Amino acid sequence: MKSLGVDILTGVGTVVGPQKVKKVGGTETVITAKDIIIATGSVPFVPKGVEVDGT
Repeated sequence: MKSLGVDILTGVGTVVGPQKVKKVGGTETVITAKDIIIATGSVPFVPKGVEVDGT
């Protein structure tokens, strides 16, 4: 993603206006960008007794 000019910011944020996100935690920063993608992420649920092969 870096080679495409995409900055990846990890943390907690709040949408504060059109094309503006406030990143909180540590130093609060307001980020302004033409396009913003919010990827919430997740952790997969693996039921008891199921073996994950990693792929």
